[in-house]
Amino acid sequence: MELKSFSIFESGIRPRMIIEASAGTGKTYTITGLVIRLILEEKVSIDKLLVVTFTRMATRELKDRILRMLREVYLVLLEGTGKEDNPFLLCFPP
Repeated sequence: MELKSFSIFESGIRPRMIIEASAGTGKTYTITGLVIRLILEEKVSIDKLLVVTFTRMATRELKDRILRMLREVYLVLLEGTGKEDNPFLLCFPP
């Protein structure tokens, strides 16, 4: 099986996705980005999403990152501030 590189912005979103990778490879960042895409592009309500990880600490970190990114996206899209501080947000129009 050929491994393909994954891009948060170029890869399609499917109803079920599994992200599997070693520690320190950006899984939390990738999952956060996919959640933001689902909310913005697919209009999925956050209460309809199920994101599973394996430890309480990882769950807490993922929840915190998703909430932080949602706040940052809010500022960029509604107030036009904060975009330059986060490369993920550069993809969104002013």
